[in-house]
Amino acid sequence: MQRATRQRAAIMDLLEHATQFPSARQLHDVLTHRGHALGLATVYRTLQALTGNGGRCAARRGR
Repeated sequence: MQRATRQRAAIMDLLEHATQFPSARQLHDVLTHRGHALGLATVYRTLQALTGNGGRCAARRGR
């Protein structure tokens, strides 16, 4: 089980309000532009946890 963090909450919020599925890089770019301090690895780990299938789908869809 992963901890609930501000970074994960920001990722979840962005995904909930997205009109299309963004890539991990797009999520990272938007969130860092908004002032969130998070690494790209955090975005990938969060997407992996959300997909439950090793992150293969979530990380590659937006490319």
